[in-house]
Amino acid sequence: MTSRGERQSGIDKVSLGGQGLVTKKPKARAGTTCLVDSAEVDAAEAVVHAPMHPYNEALLSSVPSPAVSRRANRERIVLQGDVPSPVSPPSGCRFHPRCRYSTDLCVAEEPLLIQHGPSGRTAACHYPLVDT
Repeated sequence: MTSRGERQSGIDKVSLGGQGLVTKKPKARAGTTCLVDSAEVDAAEAVVHAPMHPYNEALLSSVPSPAVSRRANRERIVLQGDVPSPVSPPSGCRFHPRCRYSTDLCVAEEPLLIQHGPSGRTAACHYPLVDT
């Protein structure tokens, strides 16, 4: 079932689990959130195979892979620190307390969900992980 908000935004629900990406439309736009704020919006396939936001990178590294070759070549990112409170979120980027790429800019300034490069990929990150 599609919610009204999904129809208005054009974003499908995507679930990550033991089987990896679960969506009926891998080319459809998918979005992820970190403490309510949008982290990344793109084609579901792109979010999974080349995440731009460090939150997605860490999230996807925790998904088990049935292929032994994929498991051997993939880095498991273990986030440090405590999950921030949604009632009293941190300043700047919501993910900065646990982000391995965080700088003073991330602490001071909340990144906007903007397009990076000509491909139309969007992420709310001062330092997106993929050149677009």
